[in-house]
Amino acid sequence: MKSLTMASSVFFVILGVSFSFPSHAAEIGFGEIWSSIQSRSNSIKGARLEAGIAEKASERASLHWLPSLSLGGRYFTTNDPGVSLFSRLGQRQILSADFGPAALNEPGFQNYGLLSLQAELPIYEGGAKESLRAAAAYWQESQERLLDAREIGLHARTASDFGRILSLHQAKKQSLALRTEIEKILGRYSLGSRSNPVGYSGMLGLKALQNRILSVLESFRSEEAGLKARISTLAGIDAAWIPLDGLVIGFVEENLPKPAARIPTREEEAARLAALGAAEQANSEKSRYLPGVGLFGNESWNTGARGSAFTTTAGVYLRWSLFTPDSWNRQSEAELRSKRESLRAEEASEQTKISFEGLSAHAAALESNLKLVSESEELLAEQTRITLRLFRDGAIGALSLAEALNRRVDLLLDRVRLESSWIEDRSALQSYRSREGVRE
Repeated sequence: MKSLTMASSVFFVILGVSFSFPSHAAEIGFGEIWSSIQSRSNSIKGARLEAGIAEKASERASLHWLPSLSLGGRYFTTNDPGVSLFSRLGQRQILSADFGPAALNEPGFQNYGLLSLQAELPIYEGGAKESLRAAAAYWQESQERLLDAREIGLHARTASDFGRILSLHQAKKQSLALRTEIEKILGRYSLGSRSNPVGYSGMLGLKALQNRILSVLESFRSEEAGLKARISTLAGIDAAWIPLDGLVIGFVEENLPKPAARIPTREEEAARLAALGAAEQANSEKSRYLPGVGLFGNESWNTGARGSAFTTTAGVYLRWSLFTPDSWNRQSEAELRSKRESLRAEEASEQTKISFEGLSAHAAALESNLKLVSESEELLAEQTRITLRLFRDGAIGALSLAEALNRRVDLLLDRVRLESSWIEDRSALQSYRSREGVRE
């Protein structure tokens, strides 16, 4: 890969032309851009919120073993015989006169107060709450993997765009240098006489090459502008910037490294965890047909005109729902959902395996082609140097020079195309990489 950049350097030495961008265009490195995009991205913020929601739900589900407490109270006026009798009984202030027919039937309006503290501790619920706790934990892990996937995907997309901008930036420099050299040749030599068909044909060839380079430059600028617009919008910066000079190969190896081996992608892991969570949800539905056993306690404070008193109640409860329409087919529905999630996880695993093998093979082929292009650039760089010397000595005509320079343009276009495809493949392979270098 190093020979690819060496050829570019030789090319600039041969042409002896320097080029500089407008002074108002600030140089920006990838780290600065990625830091800005990472902090601004609504997509990442949304994924973080989803992960936070899942974390809160998991924390809540993990507290299922704690007792539930409730406090209730009321203060009221009544002439209801039964309520009056038992309210005075709760105050432990019953008198013998309270059992007379007149007192029982017409107690009159009386004021009473009741404050009650209740506690309940489930001991056995058929494993429902434990299954729900496990399901919530799996769901939390799944959302965390999706957050990782979102960040890795955005990092890969941004690095891909930046790498392609860097490639186009360097290609523009070479195209501009080549255009400048052609303009010098056209201005230095008198080739345009129609009485000299050979010279006139060479001039036409050089002018056609000049127009071709202008077209290539416009294509490069248009593509670069689109990539810059996307990055600048996400990063919240002005589009008038240029990338810090650097080697495309080195940038890609640093920011879009090739995975050493296939590891499960974050999406694949998220699907697997979602399937495990769905299985736990199905297990929790089985508890609908099982009894529930637990402890309960109640402490009440009764007050009224005669006084106040506390009452304490504690014991064991049994709850067993024998039939409710709401429970109908819930277990079978949950089991079907679990099977569906399992199939999705298997499909995700198969697809990522196929994708990894295809991307790896294609990226390797592109790397080989880039090496060949690099070698060809070195050869053409030497050929260009010789051709320019022969042209200046009058040994060859302008048409031969134009043909040689046209091959340089062809090779430049090939390199930009190959680099773009190679960068895209490396970007797609980032799903199989570790988190290092992505999350700050």
